[in-house]
Amino acid sequence: MSEKKNRPWIAFVVIFLAGLVLGAGVTWAVQRAWSPRFEIIEGYTTAVNEEGDAIGLAKEPGGPGTGYQIEGAWWREENGSWHTHGPTCLEPLTSGQPVRLGVVHLKNTKSPRGNVVIWLECLE
Repeated sequence: MSEKKNRPWIAFVVIFLAGLVLGAGVTWAVQRAWSPRFEIIEGYTTAVNEEGDAIGLAKEPGGPGTGYQIEGAWWREENGSWHTHGPTCLEPLTSGQPVRLGVVHLKNTKSPRGNVVIWLECLE
């Protein structure tokens, strides 16, 4: 008779553990889908706009570029100090300057900026 009394507890434990595993899996999937990803990108400018707040960036000189908004990003000159405002180290209306960007890729957001440049370094 004691065996029949233990069955509800065994069923409860099995259901509880299954729910725990399912909940952990769902939590992991949601965090992965919504969490931002950070990347450091090096390349060459394909274009710098007149205001100096947007650039095209290619992995190789003369290659096809991807556009980035750099307005508001911290920036650093070659082996220099960091700046939070003012014109950056990039020359407006030029191309071919080597740079390194710290980019946060935003996913599943209504932001018009899917990739946000956090910092910019002008390289030698």
